[in-house]
Amino acid sequence: MLKEQFVQKFKAITGISFVNIRNYTNKEGEVADILININVSYNNSKAKDIEILKNLNLNDYVNETINLTLLEQAKIELINSLTAPSETRSEGQINAYTHLCNNIKVHNETNELYITGMKIRKTIHTEGTYKEVKSKPLTIAKNILRKELTTSKIRQYIVKKVAAVTLNKEVLQSEQVVELA
Repeated sequence: MLKEQFVQKFKAITGISFVNIRNYTNKEGEVADILININVSYNNSKAKDIEILKNLNLNDYVNETINLTLLEQAKIELINSLTAPSETRSEGQINAYTHLCNNIKVHNETNELYITGMKIRKTIHTEGTYKEVKSKPLTIAKNILRKELTTSKIRQYIVKKVAAVTLNKEVLQSEQVVELA
């Protein structure tokens, strides 16, 4: 199946739409099957997350390394990042892509297909190689709170090669791996 046929199927999407990407390989070499809901509004998720953060009982998250003061600072910074994202970054993102439909876009320079959605399920076939992360206490506190947020489940996948994609139970498949970029 040609790239244009994949794009036409995505453009025809209406309502709740699930996409299953088989054998997706990320930049760390992890190979997985991923099921995502692509009809998710990031702005609606942000609004819900702000309310979740405002109503969160931070005492439930205090432990031997993360105190209440640090959690309060993490909460404030997360709310601020959700209410006032970087305008420079936002403008750059708008100009860099051609949007095909809700949560499906193509990078104007690399021609890579980007699919954004809420991760529903991930089945790992091959583990990737990830570098060790040494986060500061504030980042650790933010990550603890992010686990409660809907936006933390929204992922973006860069699809360069694909053998099959399932879109609302319809399998879009090619005889060989299709170069999408």
